[in-house]
Amino acid sequence: MKWFQHPTNMFISDSGAYIRSKYGLAGYARWCILLELIASNIDKDNRTECSRTLPIKEWCKHLEVRHEKFVDFLKDLKEKVGINYEVIG
Repeated sequence: MKWFQHPTNMFISDSGAYIRSKYGLAGYARWCILLELIASNIDKDNRTECSRTLPIKEWCKHLEVRHEKFVDFLKDLKEKVGINYEVIG
C-alpha cells in the first residue's frame, strides 16, 4: 500500500479551513481525494515532485463533480491554496 505524509492538522490548516468554509465537507473530501489520487503516483526515488494526468471525465468521476465545477474548484485551489494544474485538450 502506498501512502503519503500530510499534516495532521490539515483539517484546521489555512487551506483546509478555506476549503471547508467555501465548499463544505464535500469540498474538503474532494480535496483529500484529489491529494490521494495525485499521491498515488509518487515515485519512491523522488518524493518531492508528483503529478497525475487523467482525462477530465475521469477526475470528475472520482471526485463526483461536474466538469465546470471541477475546473472552478481547481482555479480556486490554485489561487488560494497554491495547487498547480494544467488542463490538456
